[in-house]
Order: sequence, then structure tokens, then C-alpha cells
Amino acid sequence: MNDNRTSDYISLNGYLIYLLLFADDTVLFGKTPEALQFLLDKLFVYCTKWKIGVNKDKTEVVVFRKGWQRVNHSWHYDNTELKVVDHYVYLGVLLHYNGKFQQTQKRLAGQGSRALAALLNSLRSTYISPEQQCAMFDSLVMSILNYASEEIYMTSGPWILLLEKATFMGQSTSWVLSFAQKFLGLR
Repeated sequence: MNDNRTSDYISLNGYLIYLLLFADDTVLFGKTPEALQFLLDKLFVYCTKWKIGVNKDKTEVVVFRKGWQRVNHSWHYDNTELKVVDHYVYLGVLLHYNGKFQQTQKRLAGQGSRALAALLNSLRSTYISPEQQCAMFDSLVMSILNYASEEIYMTSGPWILLLEKATFMGQSTSWVLSFAQKFLGLR
């Protein structure tokens, strides 16, 4: 990175973390507005050299901060001002400006609830063994509820404690109980 301001970037166990790459998605990290602009400029040079396109309409900036502080800075990519937003969805995880995952929890709980409703609706018209029903529940509902759980529960407490309190991501675990009672014949 040919920049001597290493304090402007995130460090993890002595390694500078200034970008994440997954497939065609890229996330840049800078602790200061100048650091982020430096990375955007480097990205532009790299992409120009290798003839890689960047969708500027989908390129946004989230400034992680405490409280509702106003963002008084702008960033540019290829002379285009980037939109500053309060949240961004990266790989299915909603990253909120406050650094907390409550919005992600609500989003996943809603998706899980819709998946459960669709599963229950489909099971009403077809006979499937209890083992297959459980496998479908795990695949269609629990996979959503467990998505990104490593990140979410670092700030929210362990999953088992949520179950002990009879809630999951702010939703009642009556989903699971309802599924078990209606389709598995459990009481």
C-alpha cells in the first residue's frame, strides 16, 4: 500500500486490514476520511490499469459512528461523488452506521418468519415424513436464522441464551414449537 499512515487503517494482530474481497464485491476500510479517499484513488488506478469496471451507482460510503453525528465529508471515485448512507448490505449482512446488528437481526428474523410460513403452507398439502419435515425446517428456516450468527452474537450474546429467554432475534420461538406441534405431532 505505499502509504506511511498505517494508523489510518484497521489493524488486526499486527496486520493492516484495508479491504475485503468476495467475488465481485469489495469493501474498503479507513479510519479517516483521507485514508478512505486514498484507497478509493488507488482502486481507481488499479481498475483503470486492468480495465475493470466499478458500478458507481452501487458504490456507497458508510461512516461508522456513535450517535447521530452528521457526516461532514464527501468521497469521490473517478470524479463522481459517492453517496453516504446509514447502512449497507454486504453478503447478506446489514452493516449499520452504529456498528450494531439489531437491524440485521430484525431483517433475518423477518426472512425466517416468511420462510417458515411458506414451509408450513407447503406442508399442509403434502405428506412428508417427520424426518424430512425437520430437514426442510433446518434447510429453509434455520439456515436463515443462523446466517452470520458469528458476527451477530458477538454483540448480542450467545444463541442458547436467547432460546432460554424464549425469543430468537426479537421473535418468539413459538415458530419452532408451532412447527413441532402441527407437523411432527409433538406436545
